[in-house]
Amino acid sequence: MTARIQQLASTLGAKADLEEGEALKLIATFNHEMLGNVEGPDCTDRSVCTDNCCSIMIDIPQLLARRYIERAMLGPGDVRRGDVFAWKLNVRQETNRCAFYSPSLHGCRIYVDDLDARPPQCAVYPAGYTAGAAACKAGAGPWLVKDGATGAACESLMGVFKRYCLAERDRLKHDLVRSIAGALEGRFMLLLGGVSPSSVSGVKETWDGFEPLPAEGRSFSFKQFCDPGCGTAFLECEEACAPACNRLLGFLKRAMPAFIARRDMKEEYTFMELKEFMRGAGEK
Repeated sequence: MTARIQQLASTLGAKADLEEGEALKLIATFNHEMLGNVEGPDCTDRSVCTDNCCSIMIDIPQLLARRYIERAMLGPGDVRRGDVFAWKLNVRQETNRCAFYSPSLHGCRIYVDDLDARPPQCAVYPAGYTAGAAACKAGAGPWLVKDGATGAACESLMGVFKRYCLAERDRLKHDLVRSIAGALEGRFMLLLGGVSPSSVSGVKETWDGFEPLPAEGRSFSFKQFCDPGCGTAFLECEEACAPACNRLLGFLKRAMPAFIARRDMKEEYTFMELKEFMRGAGEK
């Protein structure tokens, strides 16, 4: 069994990039082998676990995010732009837990919904790869890795998975730089036309596309795109006018591709940070 895992890690690791089917095979193999190599307590037993886990936002590749949403396991709001990989799982406000956490199951739905596509990082905690005993942050355990060689082979698979996810994110970043102007002209502009300018402070990227970033309270950052001769007081303006929206769009089409190419893609871009960035790049 260990030799089979090592062979898969070696074969996939030698490739410059993975096809979708290969990446999914890697993930499924990793999850099943890690699960079979660990002995631990029953986390669905309420005397063992008291809702102490599943409260962090796990980074996932776009491959998994798309699978979860297309198969209706998660909604678009359950994923957010990732910090390390392309996306990350959101925490639901009503449970303060990962989007896959199920109060009725007292555990993670991914075991039931699609174990083959469980985020691999989840399978590592808390036992890890090395033979020995470990406990989770709540003190439940022991968690025992049964075979160290199998654990080491799985760790090699994880290395291939990480490289795939980082390469995928880099591709998506370059694709976004090329396509962002058109993306802003669509959904973002449509949503912007129905809000007051003082309620917007920037641009937010979601799974469904770009949308106005709500301000905390009221913001004056949109005012720089308004006509100085406008007769309506800024804070009394109830709906951003077309000329101001078009000036903002022109600025964003210059600023956001340059910002993302030079720095990185983010979940939120404020008008002020984009203005500062462009000022540093020589634009007044």
